[in-house]
This record gives sequence, C-alpha cells and structure tokens, in this order.
Amino acid sequence: MTITNTIATITNPAVRHDFVIVMRGELCNPNGDPNAGNAPRQLPDNRVYTTGTSLSSRINQTAELLYGAKVLYKHGTNLDEVQKQYDTPTALMTDFWDRRGNGGLFASYGKDKKNAIEVGFRGIYRLYPMVSLEVPNLVEQAITSPTTNSKGKRTMGNATYADRVVARGTGTYNACLNIKRGNTVDAEYMGQWLVCLWQHPIMTASLQRGEWEIVDVVIATHNNAYGNLQLSKVDGLVTVEGNGVVSVADAPEGITITRLSDVIDDLTVAYPPTIAQAS
Repeated sequence: MTITNTIATITNPAVRHDFVIVMRGELCNPNGDPNAGNAPRQLPDNRVYTTGTSLSSRINQTAELLYGAKVLYKHGTNLDEVQKQYDTPTALMTDFWDRRGNGGLFASYGKDKKNAIEVGFRGIYRLYPMVSLEVPNLVEQAITSPTTNSKGKRTMGNATYADRVVARGTGTYNACLNIKRGNTVDAEYMGQWLVCLWQHPIMTASLQRGEWEIVDVVIATHNNAYGNLQLSKVDGLVTVEGNGVVSVADAPEGITITRLSDVIDDLTVAYPPTIAQAS
C-alpha cells in the first residue's frame, strides 16, 4: 500500500507532534464529576471541561472496539499480577495498547514502587484538559432509577447536561521519550491512534451522554524530535469561533500543519480497522 506524504508525516514516530483538538456538543455531559452528582465538571469560572485521562480512556476503548487492541486498564485488572508476566517494561508496553502511548506518568515497573525505572510507563502521548470556550447553561432532568430502595419503591435521581458546548484542548507526542525507549511506538500505532482519536465520540457515545463530536484536530508536526515551538505557541496558531469554526495561522519554519479532517479518510484506508464498522 502506498501511503501519501501527508500520512507519512503525521505518523512519523521520530519527530514531535502537537495537537489542538476542538469538539462541540449539545445537551451533553462530556465528563461527569463524581463529587457533584456526576454533573459536568466545572472550573471556578463555571466553564466545563474534560480531563485528559477521560479522553485517553475513550481513545483506548475505541482502539479495543476498532482494532481489537489489548487494553491494560480495565475493570478488575490487577496491574501487579500483569507485570509479573513480563520480563521488561518494553515487553509489557509492546503488548498493551494504552501502555504504548497513554501510560501513567509516574507509574513504575516491578515490585519496588519507590524506584521508577527510566524506561517505565510515562505516556508518549499526553492529552490535556479540554475547556469550553464559554459558560454553558446546565440543564437538570429528573430520572427514575431502574432499581428500588429498601421499601421497594423506585428511586429518583437527577441528570445534568450542558446545553451547548464548544471546547478546545491540546496534546503532544514525545518523540524523545519514544527514541529513548527504542521506538516502541511506530507509524502503524500512530495511524491507528489518530483514527481512534477521530472516532472516539462515535464509538464511545454512550459514555458522554448526549451529542458530542470532534470538529477538527490541528496537527503540528515538527521537523525534529525535540520540537521547534512551545505547545502554547502552537495552540496560539489556532482560532476557534463561538460556533466551532476553526481557522489556522501560517506555521513558522520547521513545522508542518495538517488538519485531521482533511486526511482522516486516507488515514483510515492506510490503517483500516480490523473489526468491521456498521455501515
């Protein structure tokens, strides 16, 4: 299969890639807060946000659905027991999708958790919180629980939604760390990761309650592993209007800009899901 120059650029594991992600939703709960009755998470200024951990988890779940990926972080998983089955951290990371790219920042390998190994499980991909551009209105809805209380009566609860949300967030791929690991992440993994990033609002729709879609992902590819520009400066190249329209300024020398919406079809052809999608 011939892979276009653009696809080869954004799936090059030897150089740094930064991401500006824009999403839009209506009557949705992008990321519930368990300390607030699972209402949308809010900043002190009342804007809503989605954590990077939540986004990473949904990407991992999408990889499991689309590519049959082996995901380490699952309910009931005993990480210590899993680690005992592998001789090295690299062997474990190669086997599990999420450990290859979205591993915990301070996790260690082996019995002694006080001594984190340099080639441990720091995430090569890091996603940061997505924050709404404006303060949405929160809508509460009374719901009837399918369970009953001690008196045999059905219990009532509330579900809280944001009426309209346009949110943006950032992320980065650390090529230096990948090279230090011995190129654990390759072009195939990166291509699949980008497909799952685009597809996750579709494949994990039941987790976010309501309409929630990706508008676009702006990918800034540097021409070296270390990078030529701070992530905040890359983020500054992208303008998002209140209705979700995305515009991108010219990139400085040494950086190539790609909009994922322009290449997602070719990317999916280059790295097709191994599990058939419903038409």
